[in-house]
Amino acid sequence: MRRPAHPVAAAASGGARQRGDPLVYHVDSDIAGPAVAAAWKQLSLDEDTRDFVAQCQPSAFRDGMATLLRSVMSRTDANGIVGRGRMFVLSREQMRTIVPELRRETATPGSALLDIGSGDGSVTERFADLFERVVTTETSTVMARKLRARGWECVVPPAETIPQDRFQLITCFNVLDRADKPLSLLSELRERLCPETGKLVLAVVLPWCPFVE
Repeated sequence: MRRPAHPVAAAASGGARQRGDPLVYHVDSDIAGPAVAAAWKQLSLDEDTRDFVAQCQPSAFRDGMATLLRSVMSRTDANGIVGRGRMFVLSREQMRTIVPELRRETATPGSALLDIGSGDGSVTERFADLFERVVTTETSTVMARKLRARGWECVVPPAETIPQDRFQLITCFNVLDRADKPLSLLSELRERLCPETGKLVLAVVLPWCPFVE
């Protein structure tokens, strides 16, 4: 059995992995420490996750087109034009496991979601309907057009700034390693949370490998 690159994430299955089999992970509490172990919530490979994995098929045409376009634009813009690079972080039910307050079926009046680095919105859409207002951010103008086409507000930094409002939920998925000032970003997001009740949900790619376009 081979361990993944980060020491906290350890492969849970003991048998030899076959091509196409999903990787399964658990947290080694001896390495993570008691504080992490106490807060850890194990997420299951649910139906939405399986569906995404099944749809992740390579496309030589899209890959080739994206490579050509990257000579004249950013990687994110190129991916947005050719429909490549859709992201999956959490299913709706997995988000509800982490944030139990989302165990509702309709938007709460006055509720607001802020999603940082939304891409094409494929992650945001999984729980956007649980909020009355959805604000997204995206540095790619191509992706920003897609987000606005969904009917959401979209802030394009640095020319535009996040509204001076409070949000019940802020999500920041796979963005910190793409931010030139990640600590400043975290500080700003904290200021945008509703006092006492606001939740910030982060996802970070491991091993940590910063890259700013």
